Amino acid sequence: MFAFLEFYDDHDLDFCENMLKLEEGSRAEHLQAQKCRARLDHLESADAENLPEWNNTRLKRILVDYMLRMSYYDTAVKLAESSNLQVMNKVVECVIV
Repeated sequence: MFAFLEFYDDHDLDFCENMLKLEEGSRAEHLQAQKCRARLDHLESADAENLPEWNNTRLKRILVDYMLRMSYYDTAVKLAESSNLQVMNKVVECVIV
């Protein structure tokens, strides 16, 4: 974004570097907020009518998380994809891509 600017002194360069860091931090915060919203939406979706389905989805999420922690990446990705689970874990995002 700031590559086209001519830098007249170190102050200008420092200012641009700081602006880039702020933008990067803002993007990271926005991504975390989206993930938190997805988790809250999932938790709020539980009600008496769909509790068995919700419990089943929750169990699959726990299993996927466990498999990722134990380095069973392929199995975790297959379970997540076959269960249509939303990606809420950075490791899953890296493995899928």
